[in-house]
Amino acid sequence: MKIFFFGYTSFIGTDVLSRMGSFKDIELFSRKKNNRLNSQRYNLNSPKSFDYLKKKISQKDYIFFFSSYVPQKERIASWESVKKPNIYGLINLLSSIDKKLFKKIIFSSSCSVYGYNKRKVNERSFLKPESNYGISKIVQENLIRIFCNSKNRKYFSLRLGYVFGKRMKNFRIIKKIFFDKQSNRNTIKLYNKKKNLNLIHVSDVSKVILKNFRKLDGLYNLTSEHEVSIQDFYNLVNDRELFLKKKKNYFSTKKLFTRINIKLMSLKDSIKNF
Repeated sequence: MKIFFFGYTSFIGTDVLSRMGSFKDIELFSRKKNNRLNSQRYNLNSPKSFDYLKKKISQKDYIFFFSSYVPQKERIASWESVKKPNIYGLINLLSSIDKKLFKKIIFSSSCSVYGYNKRKVNERSFLKPESNYGISKIVQENLIRIFCNSKNRKYFSLRLGYVFGKRMKNFRIIKKIFFDKQSNRNTIKLYNKKKNLNLIHVSDVSKVILKNFRKLDGLYNLTSEHEVSIQDFYNLVNDRELFLKKKKNYFSTKKLFTRINIKLMSLKDSIKNF
C-alpha cells in the first residue's frame, strides 16, 4: 500500500502528515519541490504534472487530496478565484488516473456546502451554498463521487466544520481572539456574536482520517457535537465562562459516529492546547 499525498503543506495536511509515522510508503506532492521531504512538484492546472502519479499508482494505493484553495473571505470570493484551482485542478488529477487502478480517494470537503442557516442538516439534506467557495466544494464532491462510481473505485469524503488549531492562519477569528488574550489588549471587536462556529479541532480531523480511511467509504459530516458561538468561544478563552449551554449542533454527525468509536477533544482541552 502506498499513499499519494496532495496538499500536505495545507493546515489540515500538515497535521495529518505529522501523525503518519506508521505509514512507511508515502509520496508527497507540493507546488514547490521540497528536497528535505523528497516531494514531487506539481501544478494542478498542468495535466503533465500528474505524469509521475500516472506511472506509479497501483490498485492497492490511496490518494489523499487536500489541495483546495480556501479564500480568506469565503463569502465574497469570486468564482474565478476558486474555479481554476478547485475544479479544473481536480479534473486534471482525475483525468490522469482515468485508466489506472487505485484503492480509494480521501478528500476534505466543507460544511460550507450547506450554506449559512440554522436548520438541522445531514449528508442527505438539500445543499444551498451561499458562497462561490461552497459551490466549488459541491462540484469537487460530485466529481469524485461520479468518477469513483463510474470506475468502481472507492472514496472517503469528510464535510468539515471550522477547523482550528495552533497552525491556523492568523487572519482567522479564532486566532485573533487568542492573540488578543495573549497581548492583554482586550480590543478585539466581535461581529455576529451568536453565529455558530461549527468547530472541529485539527487533531480530531487527523485522528478520524487516519483511523478510518481504509475501512470507511462515502460522505460524512465531521464537526463538534455542540454548538459554540463566537461569543461563547471568546468567553472560554478569556476565562469568562459562567455557564455554557450545551446546545446540539445543527450539523449532524450521526452517520459518522454510528460507524466509528472515537472521542473528540473537549473544547476546554483544545483551548488549553492551543
